[in-house]
Amino acid sequence: MSDSLFSPKHIIVLSKVDFINIFICPYTWYLKNVEKIKLPPTGSMLKGADLHNVMREINARKNLEESRKYISQQIESLRSFEKQLTNIINFLEMRESNGDSVFPEYSEFRIEVLVENFKLVGIIDAIYNNTFGYEVFEYKKSFYKDIQSLLLETSFYSYIFSKYTNIKIARMGLFSFETGEVIYGPFDEKVVLDRIREAFKVILEGNFEPKPSYENCKFCSYKNFCRYSVVGK
Repeated sequence: MSDSLFSPKHIIVLSKVDFINIFICPYTWYLKNVEKIKLPPTGSMLKGADLHNVMREINARKNLEESRKYISQQIESLRSFEKQLTNIINFLEMRESNGDSVFPEYSEFRIEVLVENFKLVGIIDAIYNNTFGYEVFEYKKSFYKDIQSLLLETSFYSYIFSKYTNIKIARMGLFSFETGEVIYGPFDEKVVLDRIREAFKVILEGNFEPKPSYENCKFCSYKNFCRYSVVGK
């Protein structure tokens, strides 16, 4: 058993999604990492991936006028995304008018760091370098979770980016493709590290008690595979 999942010698991988789901329902971590359930992509996931691909193309241009032209072309060819593409150009122009960096210094930044016996991993959507400091940003298809959970996700990325680069994070941000809404929040390293350690404790103690409820289950990716789910399969 010395090389088991929970042994001190075993490096356990913790992603942003794992980190958040542990607080919503620890049983999801068990289904993914112990039962090894593989999830098929949903229509919402595929749409979100398409929007992230568009955002990657925009950020690669590093030029607002070129980005406007690119978005106009995409609106012509992707009428189903017209609302979201309009929200993107409004987002870019808002950043410009606020004096913030319009394009990130780092885009889709792949990162992993070791903390205690865990490897924290993820792909950060964007890191902006503003006059007031660095800002870690997450692009969301929609704000389907409560804002505090979404900011906690961004805190996870802010922590591992700061630890990896030794760069202080001044602010975190969220942008919704669906509504165009933008949310900002402060980054508190101590608060998120305490929450990360709480997640470590749940995993190391093997405390994966399910927390079924309509609110927890309705957006859960594992609802069709979980015997505790309270929503229809």
